[in-house]
Amino acid sequence: MHRKHLIPVLLLVVSSAAWATKPLPGWKALDTSEIEASFRGKALGDGFHYSYRFLADGSLSGVEMAKDVRGTWAVEKRLLCLHREKP
Repeated sequence: MHRKHLIPVLLLVVSSAAWATKPLPGWKALDTSEIEASFRGKALGDGFHYSYRFLADGSLSGVEMAKDVRGTWAVEKRLLCLHREKP
């Protein structure tokens, strides 16, 4: 890459990384306990393609494209993680 193109590319990468770590205006980054509270004992689905049930004991059940889904769910490092079992 030519040197004159390197600086704009680096600035774009750095600014993108900085922007991606901040919530958008009007949004709030949730901590681990808030994420757990948002999903524990609740269901999530789009009404057609998938439906997941996040049970209070950390297990996961549901349907995805007409196939059963089983596994566990947890919040790790402020990320919702689905650990699915293979059928």
